[in-house]
Order: sequence, then structure tokens, then C-alpha cells
Amino acid sequence: MLSIGGRFWCVRRLKILGGPKIQKEGEGVLQESPVAVINEQGGRREEEEQDDNKKDYFEMHDFCKPSKSGIEFWKDDMPPLHDKDSTEAWQPLADFIGQLSGLQDVVWAYGGKLPRCILSVVDAMSCRLHMHRFRFHSLIQHRDHLRDVDPDEFALATSSCLYSIVVPYHDWDSYGKLDYNREAVLRMVSGAAPRLTHVWMRLCRPGNSNALMAAMRSPKPAWSGFFPGTAVADEHGLGSLRSLFFDSEMSHTELSSWSCHTDFAKLRRITIHWDYESSGAVTSLQILGEIALAGGLKSLNTLVLSIPHFNARPMQDALIHLLEHLNPLDILDLTGFIGSKTLEPALIRHGGTLRKLRVIPYRAYGTVRPMVEFSEAAIQRLVELCPNLEQVEFTINRTHSDGRERGIYRALGGLSRLKEVSLKLEFSVGTIERDEEGDEEIGDDEEEDELIYRMFTGDDFSLADIQDGFNNGAIDSSLALSIFNLISSGGSLRHLRLQVERTMGPGSDDGDLNCMLAWIGRNWICEQDDRGKVSVRELGKKKRIKIEEELPYLEESHYLTAWNNTWPQKSSNWWENWRSLPLSDEAEGSERLEGSESQ
Repeated sequence: MLSIGGRFWCVRRLKILGGPKIQKEGEGVLQESPVAVINEQGGRREEEEQDDNKKDYFEMHDFCKPSKSGIEFWKDDMPPLHDKDSTEAWQPLADFIGQLSGLQDVVWAYGGKLPRCILSVVDAMSCRLHMHRFRFHSLIQHRDHLRDVDPDEFALATSSCLYSIVVPYHDWDSYGKLDYNREAVLRMVSGAAPRLTHVWMRLCRPGNSNALMAAMRSPKPAWSGFFPGTAVADEHGLGSLRSLFFDSEMSHTELSSWSCHTDFAKLRRITIHWDYESSGAVTSLQILGEIALAGGLKSLNTLVLSIPHFNARPMQDALIHLLEHLNPLDILDLTGFIGSKTLEPALIRHGGTLRKLRVIPYRAYGTVRPMVEFSEAAIQRLVELCPNLEQVEFTINRTHSDGRERGIYRALGGLSRLKEVSLKLEFSVGTIERDEEGDEEIGDDEEEDELIYRMFTGDDFSLADIQDGFNNGAIDSSLALSIFNLISSGGSLRHLRLQVERTMGPGSDDGDLNCMLAWIGRNWICEQDDRGKVSVRELGKKKRIKIEEELPYLEESHYLTAWNNTWPQKSSNWWENWRSLPLSDEAEGSERLEGSESQ
């Protein structure tokens, strides 16, 4: 097809997908054929569920970004895939790549090593190489049999085309072998990989085994380098990364080590997702704050942090200190233990320049509202402080589509430059008494542990609780369109994503109730094209339709009484008789989209 009219030069980006398959022991190894996905100049590849690629961890074309949900790393015992016998199989692909004279980016998302013939042609064309599965297999070694790095892996690590990598790592693998991938990547960052710009370090915890337990009893020996006893690639310079992403806990010692290997003053994007119990997060935030205070983060324009529920007050103080000493940001993304006392000074400092804001605050078990509640007044304050916002993502507390809820959507319309909105519509089924105002002051998790324990005790719901959950959990296409129209009153909105979610609370593990709520709690995307036409499509429809097979078996469920009280039965298929509560002040006979309820 590309040969017709000489269109080879039009291809700008190429992605290789697929992966090896391992058969049962004794049956050998099969290799699944790679799939090449082409992105021509001006072209886009649409995938309904590809919203992970819109995250802000890397600054590059969406086609080249790794999808968080799509990254699956090979097992520890994966055999080599590009030995002498299999290299020939890759040569046709290498020859094809060589014909793409306009190629700028090659994305290797295949579940195996990059063949040397592919690397050679990409190097020769000076493309940017994006490795969504990067790993030194040869640097996973037995403690008593340390060896040099594999020459092919070293060639990739020092290639001038290597631009972005996603690296699974740990100190040991499941068999107790030493894993030196983290140490090797630090060496790459500090000069061995001259063009490396974006790094995602992904902690992959090994499977438990006796060999692993035995290995962990002894200290991990220091890494001796790619080729011990030589000076090859041992230069210790200071790298120039633009993006650094840690999707698990980042200790203060690791943070200090990274700051010695790459110039933090050149970083434009930092992402750190701390684990729920990462006690070292406070110290790490304090170190980042001191670096910022000294001007060491002067180029940063994007900050993405997941804050753990630990040492609440010191954590919030450290976060405020960091945010106050950063230059004004373009993108701020905060999830986890974020209090209103933290968000307000952050918006005062950065609101004038923010183009994108994402805030997903922690919500305690069984409580009525999250730590930060985006009420109408809060959104109005946001409009005042952040007039240039183009994208926002928040949690919204559903309140029966009443005037309070309507006011939130209307207030969002005050952001005149708003183009994309993602709302997480939260609702509860039954609540417990708790001092929510004190959440920001909680120092330990004893109270939370007790509350979570109650999740499994089978709390009884009142009929009113269940009906309340049905009314707040039901989202049909008509309501989705109404929300879009209200927010888009300013005229600039192009994309609205609505995701409904029941919060953790009493009876969260109740299968019957969850099945009913999943049937009516539908997720939607509303999009407006250049002609002003708005389309509404359901996300996750294929998965949701499968629920219908289970619904007839719920006719004896005591929850059906609450269902019929909410939506009086009109047919034997009771699950088809439902609709969302319309927004307050909206006429009952407002136009509805065909098939919004039962498809």
C-alpha cells in the first residue's frame, strides 16, 4: 500500500506490538508475529480505552507514549528471543524500516528483546527509539557468577537513538538472582546513553520463593559496571533528562542518587507515585522542596504526585513547602492524601499559569465526602484563581442531580478556555459517622484499619440507603448530555468523560448490589466536533453488557424492592426499567438519546 504513489516518506512513526509465547515444558518456544502499527503524517490512531496514553508522564506524541494498562513485562525465565536462528526472521522488518525515509520515531512495544538488525537500521536513520519494555536480562545474575553485560544489550543501552525507556526493576528476581537494572540505568542516564530523555522506573516485586528469601538475607553487592576492570561507559557525568517517572515508592536515598546522575534543573516533568504505606515520602518531599528552594527545579512545568496516607500533617507541610518554591507550573496532578489546606496555596501560587489540573483526593471509608470537596463555591474559586485552565479532572459528589450538583457543572462553564473535562462521579450506599474535618490531622492508620475491617461484616442497609445509591449511581446518556451542555455553555468544551464509582463503605463487597449498580452506573464520553455536533458514546459497554446475563438471577434479591420503589416495574425485564434523575430545573420531557437505558 505504501509503495503506491511513493508514500513511504509519509510515515513518521512506527510501533511494533506483540510478544513471545512460551509453550509447556518440552514443547519448545513459539514466537508470535510482531504487528507493525503505522502513524502517517497527520494521522491518528483511535482506541476507545487508550486514555492512559493521555497522561502527562512523558512529553511526546501520544502515539509514542507507553500505556500504563498495556505494559506487561516478561517473566524471569523468558528465554532469549533473537539468537542466530531467529535474527533472520526480523530482517524483513529491518528492511521495511529502512525504506521509511521520513521516519522520526520507532516504538518497540514487543514483549522481547530488540534485535540487533532493527537497532542498526534505526541508528542509521537517527530516529528516536522508544522502548516500552527495556531490560538488561544479562544483568540479572547469580551472586556467585557475576558477568559482563550482553554485547547486544550494551549496544542498545549506549545507542544514540535511544530516547525513552520503561524499566521494570527490583534488587532481586523471583529466583534470588541479583538484578542490576536500576544501577545500569543510572549509568546510562549519566552519559552512557547520550540521547536518553525520558525514563520510567517501574518497581516490579518478585514472586515469593525460598531462594528469594535466602538471597535477601545477605546484602546486595555493589555493581561493578558494564565491563568490570575496564573504563568502558564508566564516565560519570550529569545527564539531561526531561522526564522522570517513579510509579512506586521513592526513598530519599534514591532521590538523592538520581539528583547526582541527572541535572534536576533540566527536568520538565516529575512523576512519583508513592505506595500507600511509604513512610519515606515525607523526607523525599522535603528534599525536593530544598532542591526547589535552591533553584534546582527551575525548568519544571509538570508535577504529578500520589501522596500516601501516612504522617498526614508533616506530609501536607512538606508538600506545601515544595509547591510554594517551584516556578509556576503548567500541569499539576495530585492524588491521595490532599487536604483543602494544601490545595488552596497551591492554586494561589500556580493558578495563573495552569493549563491542566487533576485532583483526586483521598476519601475515608464510609464517609459522605472526600478530603477536598469540589462544591459550586470551590469551583467558583477555581475559576477565579485558574482562568487559563484547558483540562481538568476532579471527583464530584453526586447529590441526586439537585441544585447543588447542577451548580457545580454550571460553575465549570465559567472556565472560558476549558476543552477537556474528566469527572469521577462518586456516590455512597450508606455511610458511617466520622469526623471528616480531622482527616488532615490523622497521624496513623489505626482508625482506618478498623473501618476497613467493617467492610467485610455485612452491614445492613436501610431501604432509603439503597434507593439513594440507585438514584446517585444511575448515569444514562441523557444525563451525560445534559452535563455536557451545562459545562459547555462557555463554548470551548470539546471532550467530557464521566466515570461513576461507588465509594468504599459498608457492604462494598456485596455481589448482588454491585451487579445492579454496575448495570446502571455507566461511563460516558461526550465529544463535540468542529461543526458543533455532540456525540455521546459509552465506555466499557462490552464489559457492562455481560452483566445482563446475571440480572435475571437477582429476582429474589431483597434489593429488588428498593429497585422497584425507585423505578416502578413496566415489564418482566425489570433491569430495563430505569433512568437517571434529570438535572434540577430540567424538563421531564427533555430530548433523550435512543437506547440510553438498556443497551
